[in-house]
Amino acid sequence: MLLSVLYIILSGIALPMGGIQMQKMWHNQLGDVYSVGLGSAACLGGALAAMLGWSIPVGAYLICLSAAIIGAVFYVFLNNTRFITFGMLFGSLIGSFGTIVANNTTPENLQLYYRWAGCSFKVSGYNHYIYYLSFLLFAIGLVSAWQFVRNRPHSHVYYFLNLNLLVISVISVCGIVGMISLTVPNLVRIIFKNCSLLKESLWSILISTALLAVTFIITECSKGFYLPISATMSIIAFPMVIFLMKSEKDHQIQ
Repeated sequence: MLLSVLYIILSGIALPMGGIQMQKMWHNQLGDVYSVGLGSAACLGGALAAMLGWSIPVGAYLICLSAAIIGAVFYVFLNNTRFITFGMLFGSLIGSFGTIVANNTTPENLQLYYRWAGCSFKVSGYNHYIYYLSFLLFAIGLVSAWQFVRNRPHSHVYYFLNLNLLVISVISVCGIVGMISLTVPNLVRIIFKNCSLLKESLWSILISTALLAVTFIITECSKGFYLPISATMSIIAFPMVIFLMKSEKDHQIQ
């Protein structure tokens, strides 16, 4: 249970901070940590690991880190608009490979993969080095995120690569949690208009962590009926998306 609480907190920090940085660097409210293919890369790595009988986070780490490096290379040469398009195409390509691999995995391992991909904060049972790597990547990404909040630089490959590490640190262990990085920062901007980047970041972290905790409690209370964290979070967050669409016209991130 302690590890579950820890990863709820880590995810509540990593996902909204990744979303905020993407949106600020791209000057686009639709910026998301999965826009560059991280979610697809994690799923491909997890599916490969399941097929080969490895620990799923190991495969997710390897493919995610490879995808982050490839993304960083293209980030140097493409402008924001073209890079967003590249990220969507890159993610779709990786997702296609993930589908092929998943469909060639044994039913027993495939079930383990789907349980992981739907996100679970019940992360006990992995080797300790998996957690150590997770904490290391999280620390590196968090230092970079704090520097970003203080300095608010323009697009820079250093921040892009490190925010990838921040997100990889949690999704490789817990699986994919949607909606948080996209929805919560935009919701905070509507509630606290013209707030500072520090205030926006802190409120986004608090709200994200609370939402993840509530979602975890709901899924734990659904005895006899399995509810993935990711799917449950999407159901909870959908009304927020409607609120965003009705409450404010499209705006350009400054």
